[in-house]
Amino acid sequence: MSSFDYQHQLGHCPISFSGDISELSLRVQQWLRPYNAYACVIITDDTVGKLYAELLQSAVQSAERSCQVLSFPAGELSKTRETKAALEDRLFALGCTRKTVVIACGGGVVLDMAGFIAATYLRGVPCFYLPTSLLAMVDASIGGKTAVNTPQGKNLIGTFTQPKAVYIDVSFLSTLPVAELWQGWSEMVKHAFIKDATLLNDLAVLADHLRNHQSIDSTLWLQTIKSSIEVKAQVVQADECERSGERQVLNFGHTVAHAIEAVSDYSITHGDAVRAGLWIESYLSYQHHELSNSDWQRIQQFLSLAPIVDIQSWSAQQWDACIECMFRDKKSYVDDIRCVVLKALGVVNTNDHQWTISIDQQAMRQACQAYAKELSS
Repeated sequence: MSSFDYQHQLGHCPISFSGDISELSLRVQQWLRPYNAYACVIITDDTVGKLYAELLQSAVQSAERSCQVLSFPAGELSKTRETKAALEDRLFALGCTRKTVVIACGGGVVLDMAGFIAATYLRGVPCFYLPTSLLAMVDASIGGKTAVNTPQGKNLIGTFTQPKAVYIDVSFLSTLPVAELWQGWSEMVKHAFIKDATLLNDLAVLADHLRNHQSIDSTLWLQTIKSSIEVKAQVVQADECERSGERQVLNFGHTVAHAIEAVSDYSITHGDAVRAGLWIESYLSYQHHELSNSDWQRIQQFLSLAPIVDIQSWSAQQWDACIECMFRDKKSYVDDIRCVVLKALGVVNTNDHQWTISIDQQAMRQACQAYAKELSS
C-alpha cells in the first residue's frame, strides 16, 4: 500500500493507494482510530451500495463502531438540493451528532453529495472518501470541492471542504463497464493537456486496452492514477479555494463540458462531455491563441483514441442553448464566456495570471460547429 499527502489550508490529506480489497478493513480501522466513541454513517448510491455496502459496513464494525448506511438513486440527476435535504433529514432522524463520521463510498456524485452534507451538517463532521469509479479517483476525491447541481447549471452550490483522508483501491475498477472507465480516462487526459504531457504515454496504453477490452494490470492503474492525482494536487495546493484563479486551469474543457451536460439533461456523461470540451477548447486555443499546429494535430489524434461522443445529431438550436449555458459558468463575468486555453501541450496560457480568457460568442459558435463537423466526418 503506497500513499502521499497533499497539503491544504487546514492541514493535510493523506491519499492511500491499493490494489487489494482485503486491505480495506485495516484502512477503515486506521481512519476511525482517532475518533473514539464516534458513530459512522456510510453514504452511497443504490448501485454501489448493492456491491460494497455490506463489505464496508463490516469493516466499520470491525473497528467497533456502530454503522448506518444511507443510499440514494445513482446518477447525476440525483445531485440536487432536494436529495441533500432528504439525506440530512435521515441523519437527524438517526440522531446523528457532531460525534458522527461520514464515509462517502461511490463515484463523483456520491463524493460531491456526501462531502457537501458532511461540510454543512451541524456546521461540519469528519468525512472520508472511498471512490469506486475511475472518474471519482482522479477528480472528485482530490481537492475538496463539494457541490450539488441546480436548474441553472452544474456544481453551482457547494463548499471547499477537504476530506480527512482518501483511499483509492483499483480493485473496485474491475466491476466497472468499459464505458465507465472512459469517463475517468477523459479527466486524466485533461491533466496531461494542462500540466504534464508525459502522462499521454501511459494514457495511450490504457486507451489501447480499453478499446480492445483487455484487462488492465493493477500496476498500470496505480501508476497512471497516482501520476494524474499528483498533477491535480499540485494545482490545488497552489490555489485551494480559487483565490488567485490558478485552480481554474483544472476547468480546461469544462466550460463546454458542463454546458453539454446541462443541455442534454445529463444524458451525456461527464467524461464524454469533457472529451468534447477538450476538443473544442483546444480548437479555440489553436485558432485564436498560441497553440501550435503540431500540438493541435497531436491533441486531435489523441482524443480520437476514445469513442465518439454521441452528439452528432445535435441541432444548431442545441448548440446555441449550450453557448447560452456557458454565460452562467462559474468562471464567467457579466455577459462573458471564459475558458482556459493552452499555450502548448502541457502548458496553459496564464493570460497574465488571470488564468482564463474571454471567448467571443461567435468564436465559440464556430468552434462548436467545427466539432460537429468533425463528428460527422
